[in-house]
Amino acid sequence: MGLLGRMLARADEFRRAPRVVVYEPDNLGHGVAFGADLESALINLPAGRMSMDPGDPDQFARWLDAAGDAYVPRQVFGEYLVDEFWRAVGQARALGWTVDVVPETVAALGKGSANELLVRTPAGVRSFGQVVLGVGSGTTADPYRLSGASGYVVDPYPLAATLPGIAPRSHVLVIGTGLTAIDVVLGLLHLGHDGRITLASRTGILPGPRPQIMPLDPKHLTIDAVRRFESLGLGDVWELLKLELASAGFDADTEISWLLSSASATERLRYQLDRLDAAPIQSIFENLETPVPPMIRAALSADEMLKVAFDYKPYLKSIQCPMPPVSARKLLAVMDSGQLVVAPGITALRHRNGRFEAVARESVPAAEVVIDATRLSPRRTKGRARGLLDSLSAERLASWNSFDGLIVDPRTGRVVAAAPYRLFAYGEITAGELYYASSLPAVVRGANVVAAELVRHDNEVGS
Repeated sequence: MGLLGRMLARADEFRRAPRVVVYEPDNLGHGVAFGADLESALINLPAGRMSMDPGDPDQFARWLDAAGDAYVPRQVFGEYLVDEFWRAVGQARALGWTVDVVPETVAALGKGSANELLVRTPAGVRSFGQVVLGVGSGTTADPYRLSGASGYVVDPYPLAATLPGIAPRSHVLVIGTGLTAIDVVLGLLHLGHDGRITLASRTGILPGPRPQIMPLDPKHLTIDAVRRFESLGLGDVWELLKLELASAGFDADTEISWLLSSASATERLRYQLDRLDAAPIQSIFENLETPVPPMIRAALSADEMLKVAFDYKPYLKSIQCPMPPVSARKLLAVMDSGQLVVAPGITALRHRNGRFEAVARESVPAAEVVIDATRLSPRRTKGRARGLLDSLSAERLASWNSFDGLIVDPRTGRVVAAAPYRLFAYGEITAGELYYASSLPAVVRGANVVAAELVRHDNEVGS
């Protein structure tokens, strides 16, 4: 849906009317994430930052008829996505473009003649000169192999289907402490659950509350600064961040110590909520020039990238993937009451005598219900995209980085290993486990890059 919109934004640049085929068996336009669900499941960006048109940032807020700082239920945003999709289809067809929507699952991708790609579905095979992958998030991980155990919820979505059947006084243990886990907690509270809830993960680090982003102008973490290093190391990156913090008038050591703090989840959340108007690290990250993060990732050695992934990822993800402040306040209230407990250091989870027993840093009471709120990367998914992803490797159309991200050329979105075939990808499948590419702004940026390359190629072929 994002790609069609970005192509339409460049409609007058195409020499020939594009022919577009969209394969989606269900959840057309909104995907699983924004389907019908409990009202407690909120978008994690304010409405003013959820427009599908980067040139019109207030589009969603106008559609919603709400203030730009509102956090609304995800299903409402899903309705907007569906409206936008069909509006884009109608606009494209009015321009003479061919747009077909095929309600089928792509089972495999193969190589055809003349550098064409073969798309296989249960209904047959079609060939295309260009294919774009927009695969969504992976399935739940089931890290302790408990699928099938009585009381084990293998996937929490839709919350409206999985949560109402849970006994209100039961102890619910949620595997994971990310945004999905937050959805589960808020969903249970929304339905009146008054039993204990435990969030258990290796780190126990929650998403931070989304702060007010200060309009900082980076002076040290810039394209020119990164280019000046003959060999950029992780230590250099930390020093550049410290210089940015100092330039903005903040004590760098204090800010970084809280970013990497070993404080309890309750202490971290309380500290973050008290400083929603003074969050310099998030503000620096959000004001970076778009090429800077990939430049840094490309410059770091393999060993340093592993250190980032395994030592710093939980802390970075907590500010990359924040939750609405209203959600954070609800969580802090039930943490203070003792109903919600965050248990770091989980190493095992067993089903015994009808109950679930967790091994963590501190003792966790046995639970009657366990909900898996973890997620595999798209590459490891067990869902319906499995056949497609397997075919990419079998046909040597894909290469993956160490963190399960599909390697693409950031300038064009083309899948590097597929050349000379014109295969593209954007969104979470290109991110792996190291950085976030499935947020709406990141998806729109990725779609814009691909659209620009489609235009360039059309002009090259048509000239």
